[in-house]
Amino acid sequence: MATTDKKGDARSCKAGTASKNDSYFGGKGQDGVFHTIINQIPPCDDYWELFAGNASIYRKLKYKPKRCFLVEKYHSQAKRLANNLGVPCFGFDFVMVNVLNGSMYKDGTYVVWGSAFDVLEIMRREYIDKHNSFFFIDPPYMLGTRTSTNRYKHELADEEHQQLLDWLITFKNAKMAITTYPNETYQQKLQQWRMVDYKSVTRSGEVRVEHLYMNYPSPQLLQDPSYFGANYREREAYNKQQRNWLRKFQNMPPAQQQIILYKLYNHFNDTYTNA
Repeated sequence: MATTDKKGDARSCKAGTASKNDSYFGGKGQDGVFHTIINQIPPCDDYWELFAGNASIYRKLKYKPKRCFLVEKYHSQAKRLANNLGVPCFGFDFVMVNVLNGSMYKDGTYVVWGSAFDVLEIMRREYIDKHNSFFFIDPPYMLGTRTSTNRYKHELADEEHQQLLDWLITFKNAKMAITTYPNETYQQKLQQWRMVDYKSVTRSGEVRVEHLYMNYPSPQLLQDPSYFGANYREREAYNKQQRNWLRKFQNMPPAQQQIILYKLYNHFNDTYTNA
């Protein structure tokens, strides 16, 4: 049985069984959707996925950050996700004391049982608004933006969306990205943020446009460049180009490979170290 602290958050959750193919309404695992989002994630050490659900973006990252925190509000969902991924699960208060600020601070992935609102409030008040932190926030769609009758198990009222956005814009250093269907609330609150759009397909087969708002410029470097390219055709062209370059490189004498790597390393450091 999981132990709890004064706020009722589990210090640890021993997971039961779960299907590896669990899917969530509004999940971001579709082709074209996760490509767009991952191509906007800059290099980071700490990755936070709030309203994680099935953690689709985390799962698609081939080159994961050093530390990943997947936040789910309810114990049963957090337990299921942790079991599915084979990673530890702790309450947020325990993570704050023992992982972020304590002896357990080490690389790895953690499922965090707690409210996204609590995480944001405590992070901005007591922890550190760090440059090397990235938050991907995928809240339930606002009710007024939906064309289907599908509902999340746990919804957010419009007032909660507004509170969420008010808190996000107080972060000055951490990089934030949040998804939504087009709506006036997000457009007005995040008018100073950068936005890209992409298309998703609902469970009924309807094509919808979604917005990804970010509080940082378009990144020059990516946490995971595996999906680089604006669309499938462009990604395939880049992959073909990379295979051709690699084949030519492999056919070179070792000394020539060495000097090319040396030149590339120095060019990369000179160009991007302080970017």
